Parts: sequence; structure tokens; C-alpha cells
Amino acid sequence: MPATTIQQYLYPPEDPPETELTPERIDRIIWRGLGHKSVRQLAHETGLTPEQVYSRKQELFEAVDVLSLQEQQMKAMVSMQELAENAREMAENIMDERNVAGAYNAAVNAQEKILKQVRALAKDDDSKVEQLNLLRQRELLRLVDSVVRVSVEEISNTYGLDPEELLEVFQMNLIQEARNSDLERL
Repeated sequence: MPATTIQQYLYPPEDPPETELTPERIDRIIWRGLGHKSVRQLAHETGLTPEQVYSRKQELFEAVDVLSLQEQQMKAMVSMQELAENAREMAENIMDERNVAGAYNAAVNAQEKILKQVRALAKDDDSKVEQLNLLRQRELLRLVDSVVRVSVEEISNTYGLDPEELLEVFQMNLIQEARNSDLERL
């Protein structure tokens, strides 16, 4: 009876494995293997078919856009470290000095590109946060303005005051406070 997975080969049915590969563990194996192991190698390690590994690999790639910036930076750092280790190993096994320099240059260039992408992601993330904060500030100011207008109307009706004069008092105080808190650019 031929074994269909590595677990079945290593652990026949009468001797089950002590630790089973959970979906999370399989995802970690695939994630760590991205870029330096073939789909067939990952299938062998996980016990999945190459088609299943490829499908899961695509799902992991599609999920990247939901990763936080910190998670993306961590993945980039792990990749850079793997590149540096691979370049060092290649350099140790290469006899020709020009090829050693080429291996190191390739690794350094890859690291530069990854860092450049991480910086771009950080800049993009910062601008999105700034835009969101501006929208929040505008909404808060709109809410304050609405409450002030309703309150001025009620006060003027209750006490017989001129609504325009009362509104002017509120507006002047709001403008002064906005200047003090750097909100007047809105």
C-alpha cells in the first residue's frame, strides 16, 4: 500500500504522529517557504498535493493586503534575513571571487528593494491615517457647529436674546479655540 502523504509514510496508521500538522502550521510552512522552495517541496513537507499548496499559496498572497503594516515589515525583514543567509551560504560555496561579489550584490540589491517597498508602505499608511484624522476633525467640527446652532436657537427663544449676536459669541470662541489647537486649516 503506497503512502500518499509524508505523515502516512513516517507514521503508519498503527503508529499515529504525536503532533499533527494543523492548518496554521501548514500555513506557516508554506509562508516560510515562499520564494525559496518549490510547490512540490512544500507539498512534500505539508502532506498536501501540489495543487493544494499552490491554491493555499495564492490565498496567502491575496491575504497580504489585510496584513498590518507591522506584519508586512516583519515579513520583509524575515525575507531579508533569509536572503542574507542564502547569499552567505552561496558565497562560501563559490570559489571565484567575481561570483562571490555577484552573490553579495544580488542579495544587497534585493534587500534595498524590500526596504524601499517597506518605506513606501509606511509613507502610504501615514498619509491614510492623516486623511482619516482630517475627516474625523471635520466631522467633529460639523457636530459642534450643529449643536451650537440648535443651542443658540433654544437660548434665544427662552431668554428673548438676538440669535445672531449669541451665535457670533459662540463663533468667536470657536474660532479662537481652533487657532489655539491648529484646527483653523480645516
